[in-house]
Amino acid sequence: MRKFAISIIVLIAGFGLSYRLYTGLQTNESEIAAAEFERRAANISSVLTNGIKGYSTAIEALKNITSVSLKNSDELNLDQPEDYRKLKEEWDGAKVFLNQMAKDAEVSFPGLLALGWVLPTPYSELKQLELAGKFLISPKFKIRQFQGDGLVEEIVELDEHFPIWYVEPMQQNEIGLGMDLASAGVTRDAVIEARDTGNTVSTEPINWIRDLTGQLGFLVFDAVYLNDEPMATTEERRANLHSVSYGAIHVDDMMKSSLRGLREEGLKFFVFPHAEEIESGSPSAAPVYSSDGRPESFEECRAAVAVSGFEQISVFDVLGRDWSLYSYPQPGFISRYQSKTPAVAFTTGILITLTLAMYLFQSARRTQRIQALVDERTRELSSSNENFEREMAVRIEADERRQELENQLLHTQKMESVGQLAGGVAHDFNNLLQAILGYGEMAMDKLESDTPEYGHVNQVMEAGERAKVLVSQLLAFSRQQVLNLSDVDLDKVMDDLIQMIRRVIGEHITLDVISVGDLGIVRADRGQLEQILVNLCVNARDAMGEGGTLTIETSNIQLDDSFCNTHTGAKPGKYVLLSVADTGCGMDEDVIQRIFEPFFTTKELGKGTGLGLSTVFGIVRQHNGVIDVQSEIDSGTIFGIYLPTVGATDTQPFEAPTNFSKGGTETILLADDEELVRDVAETMLRKAGYKVLMAVDGDDAIQLFDEHVETIDMALLDVVMPRVGGKVVADHILKRRPNIPILFCSGYRSDSIHTNFIQDDQLELLPKPYRRSDLLLKVREVIDNAKQ
Repeated sequence: MRKFAISIIVLIAGFGLSYRLYTGLQTNESEIAAAEFERRAANISSVLTNGIKGYSTAIEALKNITSVSLKNSDELNLDQPEDYRKLKEEWDGAKVFLNQMAKDAEVSFPGLLALGWVLPTPYSELKQLELAGKFLISPKFKIRQFQGDGLVEEIVELDEHFPIWYVEPMQQNEIGLGMDLASAGVTRDAVIEARDTGNTVSTEPINWIRDLTGQLGFLVFDAVYLNDEPMATTEERRANLHSVSYGAIHVDDMMKSSLRGLREEGLKFFVFPHAEEIESGSPSAAPVYSSDGRPESFEECRAAVAVSGFEQISVFDVLGRDWSLYSYPQPGFISRYQSKTPAVAFTTGILITLTLAMYLFQSARRTQRIQALVDERTRELSSSNENFEREMAVRIEADERRQELENQLLHTQKMESVGQLAGGVAHDFNNLLQAILGYGEMAMDKLESDTPEYGHVNQVMEAGERAKVLVSQLLAFSRQQVLNLSDVDLDKVMDDLIQMIRRVIGEHITLDVISVGDLGIVRADRGQLEQILVNLCVNARDAMGEGGTLTIETSNIQLDDSFCNTHTGAKPGKYVLLSVADTGCGMDEDVIQRIFEPFFTTKELGKGTGLGLSTVFGIVRQHNGVIDVQSEIDSGTIFGIYLPTVGATDTQPFEAPTNFSKGGTETILLADDEELVRDVAETMLRKAGYKVLMAVDGDDAIQLFDEHVETIDMALLDVVMPRVGGKVVADHILKRRPNIPILFCSGYRSDSIHTNFIQDDQLELLPKPYRRSDLLLKVREVIDNAKQ
């Protein structure tokens, strides 16, 4: 025992150190990835800021070059025709230069759509400005204002007017000539801010700054003053304002040009036209640019960040307005910095002592309802025909009753045949599972838990356990499951399960529980009753996809002959009724006739095994009970479970002995005709310290016992073997040594046709498949009990 305790301590210490190393390496990798991400994100912000500075330089140069021309034109007297001609000649010459300048700027700074000037003009001088524009700039020059979604020529007097005087390239932007920017709030505010502060000011991206590419754009304004000296106050700037130069820029082209040559693979970033909202985590607008050309909402960005855990927000200046750069790594970025060393999932225990009894699914179909009696006679016939009609009605009723009984008999025979077939298949399959689970458990003992092979064998063990559940369902269907019977109060079972049932059915279904109190006691397996209730509630939930009411009711009931005559297996007497009713879609008569068949289901493919109701049917029949179904399409379904009552007894639960040894030195005679099962059991026993004599069948076992009659301490016998079965071997052994302990093994239950002698003679049975802990515990228990 001390060595065993030390081994556990060493195992726990090893697991702890391995886990600390794993978490340390994982943390280091995360820190390296985070540092690299921050460096790359900062590089993107730096490249973007430097690229956008070029656009600011271009607009500043335009302001300096063109302001001189505009100021000189003010010195001319437009009332003199020669001055008009002179000004016309100057503007025609300037147009060629400015047009070429705009084209060069568009080539050097992609996305710079237009360069122009705005002339602040009082309302009273707008007509004069329009005439001058038609003469000097373009015949299409027309003062217009924004109204709704378009431009109108009907001018509304405003506090100030900011018409566009000139724009290049003219051919693409001629429609903008005369546009009063004071009539649109976003442009009016930007022009006023540029005028009053002397700073470069840009608008937020707006929809109407577009071309055929559909890109968003924004306007940049810079004031031109008559006095080149610094001005300290807003009043001075307003008094000396001459004009406002502006540029129109496409966001997407500007971003692509500024980021040209950038290679930051593994990162994705978005540009938002706001800074404060991004930093506060609640932006009102979608990003105006994304690294992969696919704009997303801020919520979608944050969802991607939740996966990687990294994000960075940088604020940069875009021609007088703070924009935000929001960066985060793509899924493949983090994996580049993770080592290929697999994370070891430590298993801190071994699956021990199976405590769950195998559940048995049984398939059966029986006739549920009696066909309707002969319709009432609608009118009276003459007295000479009354006797004839009465005789015919009785004969028809007798024929229907006979047909019904024949159908019930055929149905019962069919279900019994299928049950026997399922039980036989389960027995053979249990022998195969015994070998699979036994060899798998021994293989896991020889493997280190942190190796891939250990994980592979563990997968085999899990598959074997799932196969055991399937075999249990087949045994349940054939009514060969071992029952753990006790006196059960059905109301107590329902109270214990009610919270779990509420979670299973969901909040969209109302649950009503009704009990009359003073409920009769039933002799049953509590676990199987819980399975009945849960299965019926799950079926009811599936039938009420849109919601409804689930009603669970218990009551005492007395069954009479009339009920028993229409329900196979029912006997008159006192019963407890468990009723489960739903308001779901209901079933037609054809479906009701088949609902208890194994593998029959009305659910979609992959959403049901078809064993749920057949299991309920098998459990009820094994408890000598009756099940009844009432249902109509769109009117819901009612399942009634009738279980016979017994007198209440004060029973105490059985407690298995807790002090036992897992091994010993005794000599055991092992007899089993399945070589794989025999080899597995021998290995388990020998590793536990026992000496084992193996017999391949019953005859071999008798011969070995006779040869070693005085040295054998116990016999471990398979029940079904060729030639001579386990019972015959046991009788022979007990004749010679009446007190020797004997333990039987079988894939059948203890009260089947093959093993009923074990239950009758109160002998010991170990069901297959068993785990090593089950075998060693049972062997030790049988040997120790025989010594007492």
